[in-house]
Amino acid sequence: NDSIIKIDGQLVAFGTDSNAAQVYRLYQAAFGRAPDVSGLSAHTNAVNHGVSLHDDAGTFTGSLEFTTRYGANASDQVFVNALYKNVLDRAPDAAGNANWINALSSHTIDRATALIGFSESLENHNRVDPTIQSGIHLDYGYIS
Repeated sequence: NDSIIKIDGQLVAFGTDSNAAQVYRLYQAAFGRAPDVSGLSAHTNAVNHGVSLHDDAGTFTGSLEFTTRYGANASDQVFVNALYKNVLDRAPDAAGNANWINALSSHTIDRATALIGFSESLENHNRVDPTIQSGIHLDYGYIS
């Protein structure tokens, strides 16, 4: 669970390894944007209460916003290229690209797992964590 405290009437989660931080990075990776407070709060609450990050990521990969961004029927290659571009803001390296394509095409992993792999990568941590290390604001209405 997260270290969530009340500051000036607002809930704030701390820690770059907290559930809120993982969900924040998942939003950033999936949608290329900071999460809205209500969505972040609802997803964080779900993970805090036992929904796995993988299952939560599955709700992202199945969303209209995700399919609009990545394509409804994108090939594994198109999907992986889009993850590199959207999450890491770069072209894939040959070895990494081959590993992701092989894992997806052999069904060793699914797209939710790939999304988490990118969102929780050290490279993405380095990109996103400076934004969240001073705290992540959450909505009371979604946190129990």
